[in-house]
Amino acid sequence: MTDITHRALPHGSAVCDSMCNKHTAIGDQRNLSFFGQVKEFFVKMFSTIDWPPRWHCGTWTDFHGWLYILSDLSIWAAYFAIPFLLYRMVKKRKDIPFHTVFFLFIAFILLCGTTHLLDAIIFWWPAYRLSAFVRMLTGIVSIFT
Repeated sequence: MTDITHRALPHGSAVCDSMCNKHTAIGDQRNLSFFGQVKEFFVKMFSTIDWPPRWHCGTWTDFHGWLYILSDLSIWAAYFAIPFLLYRMVKKRKDIPFHTVFFLFIAFILLCGTTHLLDAIIFWWPAYRLSAFVRMLTGIVSIFT
């Protein structure tokens, strides 16, 4: 298997070749059992060796990339403001029923915001495993909510 290669495009962008999502280590991962894959996932949670930053895979123009990043950051900011307001409301008013649901909702909103923050960061730091893990937590919390 070959290493990741890129071909240059106009305006300084790059597109990954057909091997974009493959890396020399992938061949070893295919031979792992399911539990071996799970263990490796968590051991390499913060490793970015298997993927390039998002800027380097695809044909992002500056406008498209920054629109994506700034949109995700604005969504993240809103998602992080809402839980603090909800928390203040729940703490001040003792007559609100279902406090647990409010706290689950706060956790759900914070996790949703975190997925958008990670999507923006992945343009420079391709932490796809961490992103997948946060998305899984978001799904679990949303089911309980």
